[in-house]
Amino acid sequence: MPKFKIPDDEMDLAGLEQAEADYEPGEDFTYHGKQPPKGTILTGLIKKMWLSFTNDESARLLKVLFVADDNVGPEKAFNGLPVWENAALQKNTTFRWKPLIDHLGVTLRDIKTKIYLEDEDDPKNGSPITKVGSFVPGSDEAWCRILTDTDSYNGNPTTRVSVWLPYEEEEEEPEELADEDEADEPADEESADVVEEEPEEEPEEEPEEEPVRPAARSRKPAATATARAAKSTATTRGTKSTATRGHSAATARSAAAKTSTKPAARGRRKPTAEGSADEPPF
Repeated sequence: MPKFKIPDDEMDLAGLEQAEADYEPGEDFTYHGKQPPKGTILTGLIKKMWLSFTNDESARLLKVLFVADDNVGPEKAFNGLPVWENAALQKNTTFRWKPLIDHLGVTLRDIKTKIYLEDEDDPKNGSPITKVGSFVPGSDEAWCRILTDTDSYNGNPTTRVSVWLPYEEEEEEPEELADEDEADEPADEESADVVEEEPEEEPEEEPEEEPVRPAARSRKPAATATARAAKSTATTRGTKSTATRGHSAATARSAAAKTSTKPAARGRRKPTAEGSADEPPF
């Protein structure tokens, strides 16, 4: 059986080999799940964009591919769903391209003068867009949400974009509430600004002083000596009368009594018979 060789004009071997090298699994965006009901909100990524033409090649067209991803709950079943959006840049289709470019944050002038394309075209979808204005397909900024609508293509149900919505991350607790919660928690001992009041120290008890003997008893010898001196003077002189001697004795006793009250002038109480343990020493 003779060997057959396909002519080069019938099979571009080099081009096909390059396409084989560039192919990545999943790039055909095959989806075998169900279509979401109308009005479903899906999170996903604007993964790719192309610059193409309308079918009659009368106007330019933006082809957008949104892929649902990172959905949880009931919407998790729709992760991987491709949603195609074709926005023909025509006057009678403003309702289609105006919401799109507003969502992308670009203008018509950006599309006309600030659009960057890959070197090789995609024969099926058009020229891949790497950047338009400041928007980069497939970047972190390309995450968003959509409100779905339903349509049909070749008799099969498909999903379309009804409304472009901003991407919303999981809501964080407001700072004010967080501050209130922190205020309810006990502060760390190391970082607390409140100065704890030191407990008042109880006054130290002074050592009990030994009971002081009554001053009258300690001063009695001095009073006797005075009396003897007065008596001796009266005898020597012989001129003092009994009244004088009595007056001298009374004067001596008065002096002795005044001397006995000196400890009370220092502010200390006179010790009781049991001592001063029941009362403070002041």
